[in-house]
Amino acid sequence: MGSLKFRIPNTSLYLDADGLVSAKVEPSDEVISVTREHSLPFRTAYLGSAIQNIASGLTPTDSRDHETADGVDLGDILNFVGIIGLPGQVLDYAKQLNDWITGAEEAPDPVVEALNRLHQDLSRIQEFNLAAWVTARGDNMAFLQAHSSSALQTANAFLQSKASRTDPVWAAKIAIADRDSLLAVDTFAGDIEQGFWLRPYSIAAISWAGDPTDYYQGWMPHIPDRAEVNQFQQVWDYRWALPVLCYAVVVRIAVLKAFDTGTAVERRLFCAEIRRYVKIFQRIFTKIWSGIRTLEHWSDLQRSQYMLTGRIPLVAADIYGGYYLGGIYFASGLRFSRFPEGLAPPKMIENPTRIGEIESNILAFARHWWNVIYLRIGVEDLLLLISELQGLCQGPWFSSFLTELGHEVRRVEKPGTKTHAAAVLAAHLASASGDGSPSETLALTNSLYEVLRGGRKHARAILTRCVRDLSQPAPAKDMPQSTTTLRRGAKRPQRKRRA
Repeated sequence: MGSLKFRIPNTSLYLDADGLVSAKVEPSDEVISVTREHSLPFRTAYLGSAIQNIASGLTPTDSRDHETADGVDLGDILNFVGIIGLPGQVLDYAKQLNDWITGAEEAPDPVVEALNRLHQDLSRIQEFNLAAWVTARGDNMAFLQAHSSSALQTANAFLQSKASRTDPVWAAKIAIADRDSLLAVDTFAGDIEQGFWLRPYSIAAISWAGDPTDYYQGWMPHIPDRAEVNQFQQVWDYRWALPVLCYAVVVRIAVLKAFDTGTAVERRLFCAEIRRYVKIFQRIFTKIWSGIRTLEHWSDLQRSQYMLTGRIPLVAADIYGGYYLGGIYFASGLRFSRFPEGLAPPKMIENPTRIGEIESNILAFARHWWNVIYLRIGVEDLLLLISELQGLCQGPWFSSFLTELGHEVRRVEKPGTKTHAAAVLAAHLASASGDGSPSETLALTNSLYEVLRGGRKHARAILTRCVRDLSQPAPAKDMPQSTTTLRRGAKRPQRKRRA
C-alpha cells in the first residue's frame, strides 16, 4: 500500500504522513503539493514529526555510542531571526536585541561562544595536513569578531542610546558598522564550493562519530560514496562555514533593521539583499542533504559475504560532515530491543531468516536512518532558517506557514508525559481545523502519537487515515473505530482473516 506524501516547495524533499522526511517517492505513493487547501493535513504530519522526535528519544548517542556533532545550534540563530521582523517594525526590538546579545546575566554572544568551542574541537585533531587549516580558522574567528560581532554591538548600543542617525558621532559609527557587517557576509558567502567551505582531505576530520574505515563499526567499507576531492586534495565541509555564514547574515539583517528609516527605497534594497541570502542558503541546503548517503541494496560481493559469514551491513552517513550510523550486524541481532528507542525502523523484520526479509530490512534501515541523520545534522533547522528569511519580506505563504510550524514545534519540546505531548499537538490542530470538538481531535491525535511512538504494524495505513481525518474531523459517532481505540487499555478491533 502506498503512502501519503507532501511535496515540500523549493526543495526535492517530501514529507510522509508519518512525519518523516523522504528524498524519494515510490510508484504507489500518493503525492500532494502543499497549497493553502492542503495546509492542514501537512500541518498535522509536520507536527506529528515533532511528537515523533520527542517520543523516539533521539538521544546524543546511537547504537554505537557515537557522540553527536558539537557545534553551533541553529536554534539560537532561528530564535533571533524570529524577533527581527520586518524593517520599520521597531516595537521592543531594541530590548530583544540587547537580551539576545547579553542574556539575562550579561552573558557573551551565544553564537560566538559556540563557534569558539567548535574551533577548540578542531584544534584537538592531531594531524599535520589539518594544522594550517585549523590555524586559519582561528584567524577567521578573529575576523568575524572584529567585523560582524563589533557591528552588532554598535547596532545594539545605538538602539539603547535612542540617538538620531544624523548625530555626528553616531553617523560615523553607523557607516563603519554597515560596511563591516556587509564585508563579513561577503567574505563567507562567496562561491560555496571554494574558500572557507573547503578543508584538506582527512579521515581524522570526519572521525568524531567513530572510525569510518572500521569494517565492523564504520561506513566506508560498505558504501562507495565519498566527498569529492579536488586537485588540491580538498573536500567540501559545511560544519564550520555554515554557522559562521548564518551568524554573519543574521548580524547584517540586525544592523540594517537597527539603522532603518522606514523608506520605500530602503525596503526594496533590504528585500533584494534578503533574496540573495535565501538563494545562497538554498544551494547549501541542497548540497548538504545530497550528501546523506545510505546502503539500500546489497552488492553482489556483500550478498556473497553474507552467504559465507552471516554479516549484514547497515549504514547511513553524511559524507561531508562525517556523522554516521551503522556497521556490521547479524540476523540474530536485528531485534527492536537491540537498538536505542527511535533507531530501529518501524518496518524492521525481527530475526530475519530469508534473503528477501534481510533485503527488506536493509532498505528499511537505509530510509529510516536517512531521516535520523537529516534531523541530527541540522538540515531541518536550516530549512526553517531559509523560511524565516523569506518571511521577512512577506514571501510566498508557505514560508510563513513553515516558520509558524517551526515555532510550534519548539513549543512542544521535552513534554513531561506523552499525554501532555498529544494534548499540546491536539490544541494546535483543533484551533487550525475549526471543525469537530477538541475531544475528537484529541482522540485522533493520541492515536497518531501512539502509532508514531510504537512503530506498529500497518503504521503507515493508520497514519495516513489519521492525517486525513484530522484535516476533516468526523462526528464522534462516525469516527472509525481503529482511530479511537488505540489508546492504552482499550481493546483492539478484531481483524478479519484473509481467505
